[in-house]
Amino acid sequence: MSTKWLRESLSVMEEPNTTALESVRDRARNILRPLGALARFDEIAAWVASWQSTERPQIANPTALVFAADHGVARAGTSAYPTEVTASMLEAYRSS
Repeated sequence: MSTKWLRESLSVMEEPNTTALESVRDRARNILRPLGALARFDEIAAWVASWQSTERPQIANPTALVFAADHGVARAGTSAYPTEVTASMLEAYRSS
């Protein structure tokens, strides 16, 4: 599977908007909730805001990248599955 689309997409991206990033971080700090609640989500929202250049980031069509590989340790018998299972698992992800 080609990753050309990913390389091309990354090459034309603008620099992150630090104003949008800080605005989302400030808003998260001022929401009444326990300290640290939703911390990782706040980080992701600020990151997305910086790339979308907006104080109200949105994700309309989420996409996931799945990275799969075998390594020498699996061949040594330490894995729960033989190394051949990796290709089958990846194909199952791809077809779903």
